[in-house]
Amino acid sequence: MKSKDLQKLVLSKYENGDSASKIFNDSNGSVSYHTIRRWCKMIRERGSIDLSHPPGRPPIVRTKVMIRKKIFDLNGMYNTQNDRVWTINREEADKNGGVKQRQKFPERVMVWLGVCSRGMTLLVILDEGTVNHQRYIDEVLPVAWEYANKMFGD
Repeated sequence: MKSKDLQKLVLSKYENGDSASKIFNDSNGSVSYHTIRRWCKMIRERGSIDLSHPPGRPPIVRTKVMIRKKIFDLNGMYNTQNDRVWTINREEADKNGGVKQRQKFPERVMVWLGVCSRGMTLLVILDEGTVNHQRYIDEVLPVAWEYANKMFGD
């Protein structure tokens, strides 16, 4: 049976006085009990089964916004496996740049950017300290709100 046929069957059985559980047993599980109860509620409230509007809250904004944040190391990326220095001894390797100095705890910068189909937010650079919720609210959210109000209206 198609969905429309099942809806007509549930409507006629409910109007004849059958309960939702009796209709479910008669349908041999072709429709879930929850669906039959929902349809019976629609019949009580509206007089018919109206599925033209999807259930649930309507979406407010249909535009998806892509937000990315990235932490950059100020020293840059250095992978020792990418560089090889072939020499006879260590002194010669040091002379040819075999030793790379790196800080143990390098400075880091966090960069935040929002992008959607209508444009981009301003770039927010958070350079000092860790980013906790309060700092995020104080520095990033105003930029995001300004962009959202400009692009999507109030």
